[in-house]
Amino acid sequence: MLQQSKDRVVPATGRAGGKDELSSSAFDTLRSIIYDASGIQLNNAKKQMVQARLVVRVRALNLATLDDYVKYVTQNTAELPELVNRITTNKTYFFREPRHFRCLMDTVLPDAIANPAMPGTHTIYGWCAASSTGEEPHTLATVLAHFLTEHHGWKARLLASDLDTQVLETARTGRYPMSALNEIPPNLGRGYTVPTPDGTSFGFKPDVTRLLSFRQINLMDSKYPIRSKLDFVFCRNVFIYFSREDRDNVVHRFVSLLKPGGYLFLGHSEVLDMTHFRHELKFVGNTTYQKLA
Repeated sequence: MLQQSKDRVVPATGRAGGKDELSSSAFDTLRSIIYDASGIQLNNAKKQMVQARLVVRVRALNLATLDDYVKYVTQNTAELPELVNRITTNKTYFFREPRHFRCLMDTVLPDAIANPAMPGTHTIYGWCAASSTGEEPHTLATVLAHFLTEHHGWKARLLASDLDTQVLETARTGRYPMSALNEIPPNLGRGYTVPTPDGTSFGFKPDVTRLLSFRQINLMDSKYPIRSKLDFVFCRNVFIYFSREDRDNVVHRFVSLLKPGGYLFLGHSEVLDMTHFRHELKFVGNTTYQKLA
């Protein structure tokens, strides 16, 4: 709650600053720690958000102030995953930006079986590089499962990864409130989901879940633990937090994992400078890119 003074807005304690406010120097230190750990860049406008998300953690650790928390995390590296989990944003839902999934079904998957990632195999390989709480990888796996019903003899493997370990565990569980079922097209919802015994939530049938594997991956790492060449990569609504240089470096690593002709999907507000990737990618529409042969 805020009290209005004649000259400024101050906390209800009657003083500027306080245990729930980061000093400028502590915020700068925290921004550096978060950037080094995740590649996320936090400008001054994010200070209030950071404070709000860390207050509960400060209290859980019985620390006096947010500045004390910054000192704590610099001295206790085991706290770093918890910090990153608190800062990352994980808003998502099923079939978000549906044009990408239509492109996957109508173009990407037919291309994949016409030109398999690994000649001699009959497996489609994909990666959801920012799985959050799992709605996006489960959407992708549902589309894959539906496609495979019409292409017997083919299999698919979808890796779902995230930096945030907490949301990754939610994704592994694969249980969602019944209200979220409205986000899934009825024909797919009926065919590939199953309600829990108490009727308050739903999960996905084995046709979907057996296609998925989950792993924590930091996109800022110089190399990713992926061996198979990929038919597609989804990495949507992540680069809005990255510098252009870091984004481009990650995209180069994605390209190295894609097979020739493979596809990269970014969020609708994430547009690449194609002069930088003109020898690697071509733009095919709706923040979708294809690796050149």
